[in-house]
Amino acid sequence: MSHQPYETWILESNTLPVEDRRVLETHLATCEHCRALHHKWRVVQQELRMRTMVSPAPGFVQRWQSGLAARRAKEARRQAWKAFLGFMGSAIILLFVLAAYVLSYSSPADWLAAFIRHIAYAMDLTDTLFSLALIWLRSTPPALNLALWIYASVTLGMLSLAWVFALWRTSIIGVFTNEPR
Repeated sequence: MSHQPYETWILESNTLPVEDRRVLETHLATCEHCRALHHKWRVVQQELRMRTMVSPAPGFVQRWQSGLAARRAKEARRQAWKAFLGFMGSAIILLFVLAAYVLSYSSPADWLAAFIRHIAYAMDLTDTLFSLALIWLRSTPPALNLALWIYASVTLGMLSLAWVFALWRTSIIGVFTNEPR
């Protein structure tokens, strides 16, 4: 026999609507299982009411909160190490797979030729970019070039200030100047 919703109603008997309470009382008169649960629940409620509330020791909240902060910091460090080791493990596995692939399909002579081709490509790219920059500088008005240099300088200065501020806020500068953190 299914004892639902009666078991739930027994545990919530203080908040039941009148109609559900009547249905529960009728069921309790006929069902031994639910009557035993109802009796046990009443005994537990009486035991809880008879017990006195124990107050925590002085300073409990402060000790618990400081311990919580320490546990959270420890958990954050543990998760950071897990992520770091996971990424490093993945990178090492990928490196081994790529090394095995390269070793199985090419020779050291091929590696040297590819390296020289990449150096030549980088030099050609640098020369092309330099030529484009010269053409752009010659074809634009000097005032625009000056404005772009000022903009680039101010942007670089603001980024430098933001970096110094971030270092100061994280107290890394205090390490170098022997100031307390």
